[in-house]
Amino acid sequence: AGGDWDLGSSANKVNVLSDGTVLWRPPIIFKSQCEINVEFFPFDTQICTLKLGTWTHNGYLIDLRHVAQKAEADRTGMKNFDNCEAFIDYAVDLSQFVDNVEWDILEVTAKRNIQIYRCCPEPYLDLLFSLKIRRKTLFYGVNLICPCLAISFLTILVFYLPGDSGEKMSLSINILLSLTVFFLLIFDICPPTSLVVPLILKYLLFTMILVTLSVMATVIVLNVHWRSPDTHIMAPWVRQVFLHTLPKLLFMKKPDNREGTEDAKLDERAPGSLGQTAHQQQPGWQFNWRSFDECRYGDGGGCGEVGCDHGIACDVEMALTGVRNIASHLKFLERNT
Repeated sequence: AGGDWDLGSSANKVNVLSDGTVLWRPPIIFKSQCEINVEFFPFDTQICTLKLGTWTHNGYLIDLRHVAQKAEADRTGMKNFDNCEAFIDYAVDLSQFVDNVEWDILEVTAKRNIQIYRCCPEPYLDLLFSLKIRRKTLFYGVNLICPCLAISFLTILVFYLPGDSGEKMSLSINILLSLTVFFLLIFDICPPTSLVVPLILKYLLFTMILVTLSVMATVIVLNVHWRSPDTHIMAPWVRQVFLHTLPKLLFMKKPDNREGTEDAKLDERAPGSLGQTAHQQQPGWQFNWRSFDECRYGDGGGCGEVGCDHGIACDVEMALTGVRNIASHLKFLERNT
């Protein structure tokens, strides 16, 4: 500890008692540098020490004692040199202490040390004051920790947001930028040190890694979501993994193809060449326009093949049959792509 000993400008009086005791209390402000441990910031507890002693006078010349020791010596009548080390639990009077807005004082202790060096046979005394303080966490909890937790939980909503909304990637990037801002804010508040990494910084780093992974997953999901059979072909390993391997591991069953069976039955009911199902037709089949023309303008032979009379009813029947075959063919292509 160091203090400002500007005694020349001090106007404090010296009290001389009847027993020869001289009491002088000059105003001194002590400053000390403490090793701050920010591992559990902002829920940290620090211990600062103040060591008071003299290098020019040994213990026989200045018998340095705590006030509590002096009161004990007056009670027992001991006036000689006290060669015992002592530990004082309540070392400082905190009755006139002004509360700090950032720190709370938990305890203040003192220890009287006696050190004998090799150069000198006389003992040298010092008083070591230990100040244990705890940081107040209300400010950091409301303005730092709660917003970080809220932003972290928003990462889950990225996977819940549908891909068609168009805001899936924007939400991921905004969450990542918000965490980056809080990361820089903690850097400004937290004391700079290279000894340990604060716990809250570890949490933010871990959260930023998770958000980065969620952004990468979102890119992959959107890439797969906007693919279509017209632009991409399913790879064989994708078919094997997602259609054969994963359903077995997840105990999933393929849906029954009842819809395709019913469509095939309906198509089989239509007579003629146009009544064939898409499963029976080869790729690249063409509509039987000859039968259609014969139905409208011929002698009725072609119309008899499709089972309708001349006129509008025949045209409607032919159109419905063609639409039915086209729909069955498209369903067939969807099931085989």
